[in-house]
Amino acid sequence: MIQLRTRSLSLLAFFLTIGSWGVQAQAPVTSTTNVPIHPENLCLTPSQINTWTPINKHLVLIKAGERRYAMRFDKNCDVHSQPSAWIMSTTHPALLCGSPGEQAIMSSGTICPIKNLSLISQADYKALQSKSKAK
Repeated sequence: MIQLRTRSLSLLAFFLTIGSWGVQAQAPVTSTTNVPIHPENLCLTPSQINTWTPINKHLVLIKAGERRYAMRFDKNCDVHSQPSAWIMSTTHPALLCGSPGEQAIMSSGTICPIKNLSLISQADYKALQSKSKAK
């Protein structure tokens, strides 16, 4: 009886693990909702931006150290170069987490509200980057 219960629990754990893989594979590449990044240590520190890759006038890919981010803007912005300044949330001073009120100030003087900031995987980064190069 104990051996049967152990096997049943092992099978349940196996199927739960496989089921969680399926959920991860179906997750969107970037979120379109404005849910701030948590915990705070995963937020973007603007001074650590290594690479700024525009995909279109609404989406930019960012490499900062070992992390990769997708930043979406509320409106069309001239995103071909990094912003000259940032307006950050008072919730997370010196960090960009995708919190309401965060904005990029472009070198042209245009203020671009950040709609969403997502931490993304290296695979998602490469997939989005290849779309940019295909244009």
